[in-house]
Amino acid sequence: MSLIFNPELRRNLWLEFSPARLIAMPAVLFMVLLLAWTWGKDEGMAIAAAVSGWALLVLWGTRLACDAVISEVQGRTWDGQRLSGLGPLRMTIGKLAGGPAYAWYGGAICLLALLGSGGIAGEPLVPISLVVTGLFAQSVALWFGLVQLRLRSGVQRFHVTFAQIVGIAVSVQLAPFDHFFDVTVTWYGLTFDAFEFALMSTAVFTVWAWIGCWRLMRAELQYRSWPLFWCAFLVFLLVYFDGLSGQYFGLFSPIASLSEDEAFLWQAGGFMTVVTASWFAMLLEPKSIVRLRRLLERLGRRDFGRALGDMPVFVAGLPILAISAVLLSLGKPEPGLILVQAASLVLFLLRDAALVYYVVLSGSRRGHLAALVYLVLLYGIVPGILTGADAGPLLAAFVPLAAQAPVIGLLGPGLQAAGFAFLLSTRLTRPKA
Repeated sequence: MSLIFNPELRRNLWLEFSPARLIAMPAVLFMVLLLAWTWGKDEGMAIAAAVSGWALLVLWGTRLACDAVISEVQGRTWDGQRLSGLGPLRMTIGKLAGGPAYAWYGGAICLLALLGSGGIAGEPLVPISLVVTGLFAQSVALWFGLVQLRLRSGVQRFHVTFAQIVGIAVSVQLAPFDHFFDVTVTWYGLTFDAFEFALMSTAVFTVWAWIGCWRLMRAELQYRSWPLFWCAFLVFLLVYFDGLSGQYFGLFSPIASLSEDEAFLWQAGGFMTVVTASWFAMLLEPKSIVRLRRLLERLGRRDFGRALGDMPVFVAGLPILAISAVLLSLGKPEPGLILVQAASLVLFLLRDAALVYYVVLSGSRRGHLAALVYLVLLYGIVPGILTGADAGPLLAAFVPLAAQAPVIGLLGPGLQAAGFAFLLSTRLTRPKA
């Protein structure tokens, strides 16, 4: 109980609730629901309660969640909180549960109205979906707010809106369209309709979002963290997508409802998701010359335990990428070609990482933006020029098309990665000021 009702949570609850606000929320919702009931009786009230609940928990709750930290930075009280002695778990619970508490107050009223009106016909899982979606959206919004906080020294008001947009975007579920297409999903032999599977997946990814918030809070409070949870998340992604393929990492035959090609597409999708997650982790992780120099020094002294704490998470995940590439090729007609394509993707990841680190560590305040411009040039403009010049075979050097030109697909990103790594080394070996 002391973990849940910690000082940070109590402080947020005290700030969010006042006698006037306690009365205003049910009064406004009562008028909205009464209007809906006069137009559509119980069914109209149920729909209004569901829409109002979604607006409160997702549209507004995401803003309150990310603002719980960013407002502290703007009010110059965040440094004091970091020195308060609260651990990262208590701080995370206090921000995640206390920040959007008022939105949950209104959401609870909407849920009671939804259940009291008999719910929406044919949609028995809507109340559960509202809760799970609200938790997921708010967790992602807080997570992205912490990401922005760690990437920049100054926090602007737009960062709250940006985190809110990200939280809303990831909470959108397309599964309700299964009523039009009658879609079912088979995962490790278990069959779900699309809405049930989306709800289950959202609940699981909510837990990962909580873990992500906790890890970022640990980093913000200057706790040392090993990238173990990140590696576990990558393994989870592979297991998740492999369940959709029915291949069970190539050890068993695919499920009867999928062909070999369809099963391979799901497995390849899992590998691509892991590569994409690693790319975004590389981009969103703070870059520090001091940390990289310390990492190299500890590796040189073979102090691998402490070096692991300084290692960028995308680097720690590279062995998982290699293992997943091998598993992807098992039992396939052209395993060598699959491995070449996977190796090309990893080389592009390393090239982009070296480029981003080199540009960001230049000291520019807009280093990440400049790095993104260079990546757009490499992935968009240069391939466009090559296509216009009828130099199609060279495309594999700038976009992941190694399956079409294996030699160029490996040499191109490999040489670029080596070149940018050399440029990065000049920053790391520059004499210390």
